[in-house]
Amino acid sequence: YLRGKAAARLAAERAAAEDRRQAQRAFEMVRGCAEEVQLKPLAPSASSTAPRLIMNAICLLSKPHVPVLRQRLESLGNELADSGIRFQLIGPWPPYHFSEQAHDHVGLS
Repeated sequence: YLRGKAAARLAAERAAAEDRRQAQRAFEMVRGCAEEVQLKPLAPSASSTAPRLIMNAICLLSKPHVPVLRQRLESLGNELADSGIRFQLIGPWPPYHFSEQAHDHVGLS
């Protein structure tokens, strides 16, 4: 029983480390396209069957960078599909989280 618990804990720690590594990769990709990026806190999952949220970012993008970011995240999502990681890009939204500049706002979760 204790070996099983230890193995499960180790597997969870490894999965969390991999999630952090992939979130950092995605963040660097987003930061390369965005004028500004804000990371939002991650809420704990409501259930064990809910998808894991590894990053929640709000991005300030100029219009030409929106399709670039979409393509890059689609490519990374395809690469990571077998790991269960997927990207959801929503927006554009008004840039409420940023300055008064007239830019598109795209949320990434």
